[in-house]
Amino acid sequence: MKASWQITNGTLCSADAIQARSGLTIRDGRIGEILSGPDTDHGDTLTLNLHGLAVLPGLINGHDSLLASYRAPTPRGAPFLNWLAWDNELKTSKEFQERMLLEVSDLYTLGAYRNALAGVSFVVDHIPHFVREPYQDDLVVPLLPDYGISHSLCSYSLDWGRGARREYEYAREKGLPYITHIAEGSDPESRSSLRRLDDAGALGPHSVLVHGIALDESDLDLIAHAGAHLVWCPASNLRLYGKTLPVREALERHISVCLGSDAAMFGSQNLLEDLRQAREFYQKHYGAELAPEDLLRMVTSAPAAAFRVSDRGTLKPGNRADFVVLSGEVGEGLETIFDTLSPAQIYLVVIDGKPVYAEEALEPLFTAMGLLFDRVNAGGKPKLIQKGLREVLERVSKATGQTELSFVPVTL
Repeated sequence: MKASWQITNGTLCSADAIQARSGLTIRDGRIGEILSGPDTDHGDTLTLNLHGLAVLPGLINGHDSLLASYRAPTPRGAPFLNWLAWDNELKTSKEFQERMLLEVSDLYTLGAYRNALAGVSFVVDHIPHFVREPYQDDLVVPLLPDYGISHSLCSYSLDWGRGARREYEYAREKGLPYITHIAEGSDPESRSSLRRLDDAGALGPHSVLVHGIALDESDLDLIAHAGAHLVWCPASNLRLYGKTLPVREALERHISVCLGSDAAMFGSQNLLEDLRQAREFYQKHYGAELAPEDLLRMVTSAPAAAFRVSDRGTLKPGNRADFVVLSGEVGEGLETIFDTLSPAQIYLVVIDGKPVYAEEALEPLFTAMGLLFDRVNAGGKPKLIQKGLREVLERVSKATGQTELSFVPVTL
């Protein structure tokens, strides 16, 4: 298996800069150096010439629940008052009953492939550790391995963790994030949940707060002062609650905002849909364009900082070799990157230095590294994906009778 290879003549894109005619060397799963110019001496190194294609850091999904990786039912009672009202309806649905027929390992596998197909190279699976840990080492996409945890700060919250204060202190002592849902709804308890978090001594720079639908101006001031982080899930929020995080007001306060897909059963196809819906919501709600630099930052460097994974989220020497290559060139700005972004438009996804999802033409890259793959079709384009997707889709079909899962948008 090739431990060293390189990409050349690509356009490296970040929220802060665009580097044309550049590349990366990759060794043992990490970025070795940044290459400049199209005519780098290749020597004996396996080399992929990208001919100007755009290269992004691997995307980071700031919020998911892989246990709920299944078909999304129609939310009949939307907009819901809070997460519990939605959860009660969800558990009466046909889709939930089908999901209960599946092995947990298969749900995790489906969720990981859902992310890989969207160019995601790292996922935050917000769930108690004993649920996640048996499966996290066998997935196509790595998960955040440890963090302080609460479900939320309401009387109807699930009993996750050892209490907000203890979990925050654990995160602070270990240099980890502390993750909790916050203000997920419009009822009085959702609206006052941030104050309860602050009163518990669990609001600070290690806090990562998910959703924030009911946050008001004073709440945002408090978050900004604390140096806490937010995770925005526009697709599921708008589908279930009819509203979402006041994101412009958060950005105006220089609060770090990440993007998350939420669980597949909650309605978002994948993180790419949230990127689209984020742009659409911002334009419709604020009458302005969400800067593409801000949008890219929300799925790269911002979550890397929030979740304290400093070797991800940017393309620089020493970092994990996580990147996604798009089937198109980029001009002088990032404006065109998100216009048609879909699994079909992704040319290559690399995680920890290995190709995971790619155009069929890149079969020699998989072969050179001794990697097995499945052949799939995405949007009419033949693709390759790390072996395992075909088997899990066949098991799901046998158990549930469902032959298509919209959140895994490929055919075999």
